[in-house]
Amino acid sequence: MAVLFASIVYFPRSRLLILPIPIPIPAPLFAVVYLAWSYYSSRNSQDRINHDAHIAGALTGIAFVALTDPHSFVALLRHLKG
Repeated sequence: MAVLFASIVYFPRSRLLILPIPIPIPAPLFAVVYLAWSYYSSRNSQDRINHDAHIAGALTGIAFVALTDPHSFVALLRHLKG
């Protein structure tokens, strides 16, 4: 998750395909939906998946880019504002 979310910071205009649904979705939209789904699943799921670890990995990837390359992080924030 850290690598995927770091790549979303670097390439916010990219689109992701989630198989088997062959519809490209914007990477920032994927990030928000994935974090919301992981949060919901970590609180309500009965499976053996550590959703909190996925959330931590995603946030670690974003934090790593923010600390090591703040210009890219600021560019992402500008992109998200419009």
